[in-house]
Amino acid sequence: MTTGIDLSRAYHDDVVRPLLLGWRPGLPYAAGRLGSGSDVLGLDDATSRDHDWGLRLTLLVDERDVAAVDAHLEAALPAEHAGLPVRFATTWDPVVRHRVEVATPRGFARSRLGIDPTTDLDAAGWLALTGQSVLEVTAGAVFHDGPGELAAVRDRLAWYPHDVWLHVLAAEWARVGQELPFVGRTGVRGDDAGSRVLAARLAGSLLRLGLLLERRWPPYPKWLGTAFAGTPAA
Repeated sequence: MTTGIDLSRAYHDDVVRPLLLGWRPGLPYAAGRLGSGSDVLGLDDATSRDHDWGLRLTLLVDERDVAAVDAHLEAALPAEHAGLPVRFATTWDPVVRHRVEVATPRGFARSRLGIDPTTDLDAAGWLALTGQSVLEVTAGAVFHDGPGELAAVRDRLAWYPHDVWLHVLAAEWARVGQELPFVGRTGVRGDDAGSRVLAARLAGSLLRLGLLLERRWPPYPKWLGTAFAGTPAA
């Protein structure tokens, strides 16, 4: 099966890039398959195509070019490419329009993280991040990065500072330590359902710990086990 990354790369190379170069030769930009979607993590399959599926791309330009680039693409893009729609509605936006997300590198990252990663993050800033939000910026494929700003943002988000990492590890261990005795306690009391719920929650914490120990950002629960299975320790 052709992957979502393959489709997005071909969409950029065959359609979007020629449109940009023909319109504004030398336009500085970055392009990749970033943001939400299982294909960003390289984990899409046939089921992934039952929602929000089509040709998607993230295009990052200077702030003064965002509106013009978006308008040009809306006017110039074809109806489809490789048998897939270029314009379609999504679960978060019912409007049928092209799904090339045009933004600045800083604006895109901030829309995913909730904070500006181009500044020096303090401990509170790092702790505000979730693994999934960081992966939406750092995990996807990059097809072009002329200015290099996207690469700089991704480098800054490679991993926690050492002291923050130790704090995150300690917090996850504390969560395990607090609830571990309750698995047996609820079982002794005949609360089989409660014991199972606690055991499952602890298993999730241990999976996150495994990824954190390997300095890998944990994805959201749908892909947590899959990500853990790909760690060297597993």
